[in-house]
Amino acid sequence: MPPCCRFDSLPSLAAILVLWSLGGLSAGVPAAASEVEVFAVDEVYTGDVEAFLDFALSSDDFEQVLAESEFLSQSERDLVCLVASRESMPLDELNERFVAIGWPGPYFGKKPVDEGQKISGPMPQYTEEARAQRIQGTVSVHMVLDEAGRPRSLGLEGDPQLRIASARTLAGWRFEPARLDGDPVAVCRFVTTNFRLQ
Repeated sequence: MPPCCRFDSLPSLAAILVLWSLGGLSAGVPAAASEVEVFAVDEVYTGDVEAFLDFALSSDDFEQVLAESEFLSQSERDLVCLVASRESMPLDELNERFVAIGWPGPYFGKKPVDEGQKISGPMPQYTEEARAQRIQGTVSVHMVLDEAGRPRSLGLEGDPQLRIASARTLAGWRFEPARLDGDPVAVCRFVTTNFRLQ
């Protein structure tokens, strides 16, 4: 596997990929939400991530795929999941391969993973800035939930102001834990939030 697929060119993922920290968005964000990483998936450089995904899908050497995955940090594994969802990759096949190699997660909400249901969380509301600018639209959100069903990473696409409104709220959503063979696992889910002025 070429060295680029080992993320050698990404010495500081946080410095390159994190668009903003939720802790700086609003005093109303729950304390736990400040630990959520937020990515503008359509703006980050994803070449190395896509290279790993292509390798994971094409290689029959599952041990090598697992060995390569061990070079990834948790943030990078989350980004692998977010990019795969965004790029409309064959998630069923990718999930089967990740299950087969014992990938440390996150998985996709596909069999044999049982997706947990949403427990709590309001729908996003307009920020004052977005309402004043009369911005309307849809935000696509690829979210990684940790083993407890709490958002850990959010990959957002849409108007920047509406991304902020979505991130503030979705960081506080809670889900039942997803499970693989009865054990809780991290999982990637997709939701959309719509903003329409009345």
